[in-house]
Amino acid sequence: MAKWPITGFDGSNRLLGTQIFAAFGGDYQHATEANTQQEVRDSYTGSNLRAYILAFDGGAELRLRTNTADDTQVLTITGTGEFEDTSNTDNLVSGDLICLDEQETGGMHGNNFTLGSFQMTLDAASNVPPLFRAGLSGEGFQFIQGPVRLILGEADAEYTMRATRTLRDLRVFVTSHSTNGATTLRKNRADGSLTVSVTGTGEFTDFVNTDSFVAGDEADLQRSSGSFTLSILSLEANTSSGIIHTWAGIGTPTSWFMPGGGTETTTEVEAEVEAEDTTIIQNLFVNCTLNVETRTIRTRKNQTNGTVSVNVTGTGIFEDTTNSDSLAAEDDFTIQQDSGSSGSNTYNVAVEWETSAGPSPQNISVPVAVLDIVGVTPTVTPGAVTVTVPVAIVSISAVTPVVDSPITRSVTPAIVQIVAIAPTVTVGIALVVVPVAVLTISG
Repeated sequence: MAKWPITGFDGSNRLLGTQIFAAFGGDYQHATEANTQQEVRDSYTGSNLRAYILAFDGGAELRLRTNTADDTQVLTITGTGEFEDTSNTDNLVSGDLICLDEQETGGMHGNNFTLGSFQMTLDAASNVPPLFRAGLSGEGFQFIQGPVRLILGEADAEYTMRATRTLRDLRVFVTSHSTNGATTLRKNRADGSLTVSVTGTGEFTDFVNTDSFVAGDEADLQRSSGSFTLSILSLEANTSSGIIHTWAGIGTPTSWFMPGGGTETTTEVEAEVEAEDTTIIQNLFVNCTLNVETRTIRTRKNQTNGTVSVNVTGTGIFEDTTNSDSLAAEDDFTIQQDSGSSGSNTYNVAVEWETSAGPSPQNISVPVAVLDIVGVTPTVTPGAVTVTVPVAIVSISAVTPVVDSPITRSVTPAIVQIVAIAPTVTVGIALVVVPVAVLTISG
């Protein structure tokens, strides 16, 4: 199974009796649920709903919403800090619409709470990570994942692919519309095949076309012509490694930002993403659009420096394509800007998040060698590349006394019968070793 985190960030104060919906893939919230819904385009199991509460003064609840109804995962908030639902899961299928429901549910008049970061893990049988974007945007170019920001120059919005992947299932949600226009996936500064024509408000999709990329290709999105505003934009990628991007305009020497969340913080724990699976972090990408002074962007693991980093010495693209960090399921991950003295650099930052789970373990059917006298019991390890079948050793002695002169002994075939071994190997198994049964006859 492949696991991918989807994240978001709020930071706004919620008062008693209010209900607001938050989108995965950025820092966008709205009282109208449809404006915040992301559509999944594959089958997933949603798990480990997690949130960090910045301020609390009264009862609160966070819940996954699917197709405008309460789903199973829920967080009952009783204070500040981290909360996680480790018990419940939700089964999602292609076409489901999801968002986070925030409610101030108890306490006295004037009670409130503030949600910081939040995340959920999507567990899939296939390698199809979603690329969610959320936030209001007008005409211009956009990064392909993470919080929506208006970028006028295409070079500032480009992401350099470092793996072969196919992008598909372009979807936008339009909150306001005056004149018609389009949103198109761009490849190496030319229009790709994925495009949607916007003719009003609501949802517009291209679930037919695809665009393929190889390492070194540049990708971005363009919202061209017309007069309309997007709140949601999403893609899906056929790949073993997902892209987690955040935008940051950081004005302090040391700050952290949550991958996918889009808002920087000076307190690292508020920006952490939990891996929830064995994961490799690699290909740190920084597109610096405004540079005041040299800064270092690096990965962080459990609040210590990772091995992946870049020194940003000006505007343009900086990458670390050599180093990587390995995460265990319970490890926390952030991205940090370090060094510098003052001023605000602006970046598009991304890392590639590769699950190492690989194909699910498959069942292996190995017919047992049938011996009338001694049976053979195979040892099978699910997910292993080798199946060991112990050798059957049968000794048969003569039933009459042995004399000096040679004698001939015959063994009736029905007494000892060995059936041919024909193991069946299913997908994901590279090698099966089945030793031949050894028969020794003395006499």
